[in-house]
Amino acid sequence: TNDMFLTESTTLCSGTYYVNDTDGDSNAMIITSDSVTVTCNKTNLVGNLSGYGFMSNSRSYVTIMGCWITNYSIGVYLKDSNFTTIVENFF
Repeated sequence: TNDMFLTESTTLCSGTYYVNDTDGDSNAMIITSDSVTVTCNKTNLVGNLSGYGFMSNSRSYVTIMGCWITNYSIGVYLKDSNFTTIVENFF
């Protein structure tokens, strides 16, 4: 899978998911709205050794919690984002 757009708060099911940056845009999971909470429940997100696991650009009040984010160049990339919480994640 390539590029998952998160427009609202989301709870991921437990398991391992391969979310790769196959198109070279450096993004795997892109947060596209303000006030989004991603609850992973120790979900393992696995990349292909490139790109960002999560990307938030010019967003506010984003929370990413309980994720295992592996095999990305950068696990969480925040650009011009405010009031962001990153808690209980494993990189």
